[in-house]
Amino acid sequence: MTGKLKTVAALSDGAAEPGGRATSNMTEAVRDWLVTKLAGVLNLPPQAIDASEPLTSYGLGSIEAITLVGELEDWLGWTLPATLLWDYSNLEAVCQYIIRHHQVANGSAGNRPAILAAGQPVSGETRGMAADRFAHGAFEAFARDLSDLTAASDRGHTVSYGELNARADELAMQLKQRGLTTETVVPVLMDRGLDLLVTMLALFKVGGVYVPIDSRYPPHRIFQMIRQSRSNLVLATRPSGASLDESLKEFDSAELPEVVFIDALETLADCEPAGPAESLGDLRDLAYIIYTSGSTGAPKGSLIEHRGMSNHLSAKVSSLGMTQGDRLAQNASQSFDISVWQMLAPLTCGASLRFIDSGINRDPAKLLSFIESEQISILEIVPSQLRALLKELRRPGDSAPALPSLRWLVVTGEAFPADLCRDWLDLYPHIPLVNAYGPTECSDDVTQFFAYEPPIPRLFQVPIGKALQGSHIYALGEDLDQALPGSEGEIYVGGVGVGRGYLHDPAQTAQVFLPNPFSLNPGERFYKTGDLGLFLPDGNWQFLGRIDNQVKVRGFRLELDEIRAAIASHDMVHDVVVVAREDTPGAKRLIAYVVYDSAPGGGNPDLRHFLERKLPDYMIPAAFVALDSIPVTTNGKVDLKALPAPASINLTGAARTVHYGNPMEKALAEIWMWALQIEEVGVEENFFEIGGDSLLALQLLAQIRSQFDVKIDLQRFFDNPTIARLALMLEESASETAPLRPQDMNGYERQA
Repeated sequence: MTGKLKTVAALSDGAAEPGGRATSNMTEAVRDWLVTKLAGVLNLPPQAIDASEPLTSYGLGSIEAITLVGELEDWLGWTLPATLLWDYSNLEAVCQYIIRHHQVANGSAGNRPAILAAGQPVSGETRGMAADRFAHGAFEAFARDLSDLTAASDRGHTVSYGELNARADELAMQLKQRGLTTETVVPVLMDRGLDLLVTMLALFKVGGVYVPIDSRYPPHRIFQMIRQSRSNLVLATRPSGASLDESLKEFDSAELPEVVFIDALETLADCEPAGPAESLGDLRDLAYIIYTSGSTGAPKGSLIEHRGMSNHLSAKVSSLGMTQGDRLAQNASQSFDISVWQMLAPLTCGASLRFIDSGINRDPAKLLSFIESEQISILEIVPSQLRALLKELRRPGDSAPALPSLRWLVVTGEAFPADLCRDWLDLYPHIPLVNAYGPTECSDDVTQFFAYEPPIPRLFQVPIGKALQGSHIYALGEDLDQALPGSEGEIYVGGVGVGRGYLHDPAQTAQVFLPNPFSLNPGERFYKTGDLGLFLPDGNWQFLGRIDNQVKVRGFRLELDEIRAAIASHDMVHDVVVVAREDTPGAKRLIAYVVYDSAPGGGNPDLRHFLERKLPDYMIPAAFVALDSIPVTTNGKVDLKALPAPASINLTGAARTVHYGNPMEKALAEIWMWALQIEEVGVEENFFEIGGDSLLALQLLAQIRSQFDVKIDLQRFFDNPTIARLALMLEESASETAPLRPQDMNGYERQA
């Protein structure tokens, strides 16, 4: 112990326990020093400072706060977090932090190490809430004590905690009879719903590893995931059988796994409970594997342990204040890591979840209706979906619904534009937003930012916030040197949530899961995210973008190299570059620039159809641009600035005949060109083959509704995605009500 701390420490001589007289004297000494110093900085008398008042109420600036922390360090002789005065709400809380720090340093508060972070962008301290229990164990306690409580609902079918636990116990027993045990890896192929929830819980009960696979994926993608898992068993439901059958055809007979359809299993006559969760395994056992896009051309599986998953669930429940009265919407694909907390967090605190059908989730009007009818209190969406939701809420002639049950709107998956935050809080100032950030490799979210007020005008992106419990965030340079506050660096994540690495890929694991030089725990690793971040003076983090070839489009994390490899595998492709363009704010699209082996004008292959068997739809480029050669810079790298903007070229490369048979088709073409930001469009061209996606479709349908006062269901548009067929639908709708007038089909002003 050094410096003037000896003077303060003398007050605590003989105090072995917190709360004793000596500790109280030390607290008073620290409080008096802080009050005096703060009063001096603010040019106020000491009696004007109330240690229990929020520090924000005194208007303390960032320079003054950092200076004050520095003086406190000199006085104490300790190293302190530079963000100390933002991490704690008032001077009393700061005092308690210092006392705990002192007790740790002197061994009177156990062996938990202090975090040394002054002048270093390291944030997030585990404050006694680390994962110490299996998630399914917490669920079982509610199933035992409050068995009649509603646990989940799907398409009108509701199950209680007791019923859900009984179904999971029965399936767990059947899996155990098949030899499943600790860390048995099991791919699960079924639609989102109660069967998926039961299967997840059953696997956890027997120690199995949950590996979710979206049944809507192309057969080859499903084959890749199952094969990489090296599992000899796949759990599925009969509705997913068709896509699974196609995938299994790619296996050699010796590798072919057994498929068990859980909805075809016979009911057990006698089913014993699986037993207390804590007695069946270790928190360091694997819980689940989530596949993400990989740079090698194949998906990579992130290995997450129970301790990381449980810590994350605990953090979400406590930070959002979740209780038995909450209803959380389950709308994320099971292949997306956020689906895990959406399904499990409610079950660890007595709340309930409501599965949202995909058709409802992607239709803003239906989603708003679902929130009201199901009394949803917590909803999570990606920014691009929020943009579509706001367009629906601001539609002329309609008043925004009150949404009285909604407590939190959680935004995740990609950078959160500040304008969306402002627009939401303008409509719903009483419903705060949470900007959540975290990589799949670290058990999902590692930071959160709570937005109660609109961001300041000069802010273009909402911060990602501060570290959740159990997580430590670092901004580092190339040599793992600490970036100073206010300087950018690559984000590294440490803590209990860091996973084991990638499934059967030690080389890739070694590249990004590195020994943590800042940890006092031997052998602890941290994760190199590839994200650039900025540590702000107020203790929050700002996301600045990627430093590698990975992007996020509509909330999905993509490796451009994987998409490129899939396209390059076509025999007629000579060279290809894939980029994510955002020529229109908020509308990021994947564009593939392709050099074909075929002669110009000889006809190019249908790459979209080719990729549909290899990649999920969100990984298929919106446009394929044929080029004679890929432009390069003088040093041989791809010249991204020289790649033509999609609006200036024919997106499909096919011959296009532009002829509109009537005013309706012409008016629709204007709307299409506005939505897709292109110069011309043919009446028989498929919206989704010339750059459209589901979110752009929502914008297009909203504009059609505004202009023609006719609402078209999104699913009907999916079935009729051409101008010709859409015009026919509109004419049929008009004939059933009032005919469309000429002015309804003219005068549409294109937006730049």
